Amino acid sequence: MADYANPKTPPDTPPVIDPDVDAKTAAEMERDGETEGEPLGHRTDDSEIDSERPDDAGENSRRAMRSAPLLPPD
Repeated sequence: MADYANPKTPPDTPPVIDPDVDAKTAAEMERDGETEGEPLGHRTDDSEIDSERPDDAGENSRRAMRSAPLLPPD
């Protein structure tokens, strides 16, 4: 069966992973607070995320204004 998403790569060929780029040692993972299988940059402390979250009311109003249709004045 042909791989229609990428016709040049046979479907039974595993992806090539560059160990110099993708691999982290256990010491690096421990230093960065990551565990195996956890995405890079994953945070488990919600307080860090909350402190960086934009004001929801302000963001929602800006989003509403961008999506609102422009009506002629009455």
